[in-house]
Order: sequence, then structure tokens, then C-alpha cells
Amino acid sequence: MTMLMMSMHPSDETLSRLADQSELERMRSRAGRHVARCERCRNAVAAIEALGDAARAMPDPELPGALRQRISERISERRRSGSIALPLVTTQLRDPRSATRRHWSMRKRGAVAAAAVVIAVAVLLTPVWRRHLLAAASPGTAAMYPPYPRPGATVGIRFVPSPGWTGSDTLWVSGLVDLRNAPASGHRATTVAAATTLVRDQDGSFRGRLVLPDAALSGSLGIVSSPYGSIVTKWVARLTVLTSDSSGERPSLDAMESAVYNVRASTRDGTLANAFARWAPGHPMRWLLAGPRPTRGVFDWVRYFDSEEHRLARLTEQLNARHDVRPAELAGMAALAYRIEEPGSAAEWTERLLREHPDDPWALQLRAREIHEMELRGAPTDSIAALVPSLDSLYATSRLGTQLVYQIEAITNRYADSVSKRRWALRSARAGRYFPGYFSGRAEGFSDPQFRDSAAAYARDVLGSAAKPVPWNGPRNMPNAALDRARAYSTLASVALARHEYREALALTDSARISDCVWPGHDTRALALLALGDTAAAIPNLAAFGRAPFALSADDTRRLLGRRFNPQQWQAAVDSVERVRLACRRQGT
Repeated sequence: MTMLMMSMHPSDETLSRLADQSELERMRSRAGRHVARCERCRNAVAAIEALGDAARAMPDPELPGALRQRISERISERRRSGSIALPLVTTQLRDPRSATRRHWSMRKRGAVAAAAVVIAVAVLLTPVWRRHLLAAASPGTAAMYPPYPRPGATVGIRFVPSPGWTGSDTLWVSGLVDLRNAPASGHRATTVAAATTLVRDQDGSFRGRLVLPDAALSGSLGIVSSPYGSIVTKWVARLTVLTSDSSGERPSLDAMESAVYNVRASTRDGTLANAFARWAPGHPMRWLLAGPRPTRGVFDWVRYFDSEEHRLARLTEQLNARHDVRPAELAGMAALAYRIEEPGSAAEWTERLLREHPDDPWALQLRAREIHEMELRGAPTDSIAALVPSLDSLYATSRLGTQLVYQIEAITNRYADSVSKRRWALRSARAGRYFPGYFSGRAEGFSDPQFRDSAAAYARDVLGSAAKPVPWNGPRNMPNAALDRARAYSTLASVALARHEYREALALTDSARISDCVWPGHDTRALALLALGDTAAAIPNLAAFGRAPFALSADDTRRLLGRRFNPQQWQAAVDSVERVRLACRRQGT
């Protein structure tokens, strides 16, 4: 089970309180000293201060006459009814100037109240871009509005570049959005790719919009400097997506748990950690987002009551007294136990989760983690093998779990029988994970009809629908829609090659081409051309692997080309490909 480890930053409330303090007052608190050395928190405090400055800079509005008349009438009515206590009347003479001061004080209070009303109305009625201006006031930061959108909503994204920005006037947003309900398909899709562009506005910031899926729960968006077809790009900013509950004002607990499950927060983004700290402070997942407490020497035991050990004990007592414990809470307890190296306690929480929620995706994740921990501790092989069959039953009942297929396949390869090994290998192919290397591995693997069909089914899903499991470029990386489609075409080309459909393979590799710099499937194209007898056209594609002996050695090349192999011609082709590769690197693609 992959649990995110990230350092804890002060909550939004703490940062807001620090924004109202002087520098001297801030340095007296631990949170203030943290802000002094944390750039992200300093930017957050600066954004809050900018919000206050913007509010204070608004002109004081005149109280409308009709509203003033209604307020006066209401006050008079309440005084007559006795619902408002009248001031005591004394015989002491008062300084007329004090009455004037009181009169102006009440006028000022009325003006301040009216200003507050106008500010509130302005915030509610101001266009989306204006709210972004306040939400992302610090250079080098990005913001999304609303911060916690409803599923299916259109969100605005704004990025404020740092001073001296030299990039283009367009930025690209690419990410993954996790769904509440998986579409009814064989590959258990739970994720969709999300993409949009940001265009530079007159004030120098970048703005754009993105429509979330109707079943959106959580997600992660990355703002990059290069378009989708690029391999090497510069990350500009990241955003964590948490959809709201029915109130529309706070993230739903389902969204927060989904973000932890799918690892949708980076160590520099405190959105998820702050959400748990503010709206679910007693949830075990909150403590998985904080880094482990450092050891302080021989007297570290004194800090037990502020330690993770004490926290686990306290949460254990609380959860054992409840009958409505959520699956993610049980998973969080197991993860906390693993963190403090208590595998026995973790196994107990895992068994409870499997007993109470066997159909939850956390169950499969925790069982795989339990087996892995047993391997690390050197448990007997028989003990490990006894748990492996449960992975099949959990996979069958789990709504999710595609992300773990590749890792579970590695476990079954070590401990399962041949039937189970093949079953998990086919599942891995169906999940888009079975792509052995180049000339030997892929050709050998795709000679098996079932592997071929499983891999082809995944590729067709990628080409036919936006919904898909974790893409080829990994669960922690942002998806690249163009590259995923190119790899899907490349996979189908390999399938056609294995079926001896050479011209179909060439047509599919043509579809896999994004640019001269990005073209998956050179191996398949080269083998198809050789099968058709076109050696001259095959050599440049073979040369793409000329500097990677693990993929294609010189001996492999001689074997493929036979008497047609010319060392000088081959080296010239390799050098030509290398020049193109270097040019692509200079272009950042």
C-alpha cells in the first residue's frame, strides 16, 4: 500500500491568525517561526494580507436612505415593545463633546457595518477571475476557484508567474481526476484524464477553465510549460482537486479519502493535509500526511504523550468504541501501525477491514502490504503463500484495485502456483502493465494469443474512451493524453505484427507518431519493414536503439539484417538518430 508522506504545514486558520500579527509576535510562536523559513507558508500569509489590503482599500459606501429608514423604524419598534434595553437615565450632566463623539462613533459603526455588507455582496457577485485575483495573489502560485468545486462543475484556474517570467503566453494543464463510480467496463476504470490550457491575461497572470466529470471525487492537476506531445517539460505549479460535499463549502470526506488512496497530493501542497486538519481532525488519515517525528535522543520517551505511539493508542480506543468506522479509517490505522513498526497491530486492523468491508479497495491494498511486510521480516514461505489466494477473492469483490495489479503479479510470481501466476499476468496485461522490452520481450510476449488480446483490449479502451486506469506513465505522474494514445497505437501495432499483419502494423505505427521527437513503436515498425523486405527503410528505425545495447546490440542488428548489414551504413544511421535526439533535448521535447 502506497501511503503519502508529507510534512505538516500550519492550517489555514493559523496562517490567517499570523497574518494579523506583527513580525515580533509571529516569532514568539512555533507556527510563526515555521512561516519565517517556509516559502510556501510565507506566500500563503502574503496572499491573506493582500486580501485584507484589498478589502480595506475599498471606498466606504454611503448607507442607502431607504435602508437607514427601515433600520430606524425597526429600532423604534423594538424599543416600544421593550425588546431593547434602554440606557439608564442619570442626573449627571454630560459633556456635549462626548455626545458628539458618541454620535460620530455610531455613524462610523454604521458605515463599517454597511461596508461589511457591501464587501460580502461584492465577493458573492464578483466574477470568477476577480476571486482568483485574491485567491492567488502571490507570485509563483496557482489557485482554483471554487476551492472545493461540486462534481461536474466548471472551475477556474489562475497562475501568477514569478517576476522575470520568460516563458510563453500559453501554459498547459494536465492531470488525473478520480471517479466516484467506475464505468461498467472490464478494466475497472476509475480515473479520467483532464486537460486544458491557460492563456496570459492583461495583468500578466494565466487563466483558464476546466470542466470536472459528474462523478469526480479527487484529482491532481499539473501546470506545465510545454504542450501535451512533449516528453521533457518544466513543471510550473500543481493543484490538488477535492470536490465538495452537499454544502458546497467544504470538501467531502469521500473526496479526501480518495485523494489519499490515489496519492493526489505532493509534499509541497498542503491542501489535503489542511483539509483533514480542519474538517476531519480525528481521522487517522490526517496523521499519514505528516512526516514522522524525529528522534531526540535517550530522553525521547518523555514525548510519548505527543508521539505517534500515543496517537495510535488514543485512536484505537476511540475507534473500538464505534460501530460505524469507515473503511479508510481502518486503513489509516493499519498504515499508522506500519509507520511506528507495529506489524502485529497493522495485521489486526487489516483483518478487521477484510472482515467488515471485503469489497472496499483498501482491503486489497492492505492485504498486499501485509504480504510485503512479511517478506521484509523474513516470514516463512508457507505463511506467505497461505495469504496469496485471498488476493484473488479480494480482487473479485473489490470495486477498484487496478493500480495494484502489477505489484500483486510480482508477489504471485514468487509464491503462487502456475495457474494463479498466469491469471495475474493476464490481469496485468488487461490493466495496461504488460509491455516487455522491445525486440525480444514484446515479440515473445505477444506471441501468446491471450496476452495479445488482453493488451489489445486495454489499448482499444484508451483510444475509445477518456476513462481508463492509471496510464502507462505511472500513478504518480501526470497523464499525457497524446502520449497515451500513441502508446496505445504502438501496442496495437505490436499485436498486428505478432499476427503477421505487417502492413496493418505499419499503418498503426504511423498513427503512433506525434513528432520526430516522440514516436513510440520504432521496434515494431522496423520488424514489419524487414518482414516486407524493405531493409533501407528499416535501418533508421533500428538505429533508434543503436545506443541502447540492452534493447538492441550490434550482434542483434547483424542477426536481423544478415548479409545486408553494413557497419559504416549502420553507424551513420545511429549518428543521424543521435543528432535528432540531441536537437529534441535542446527543444525540451
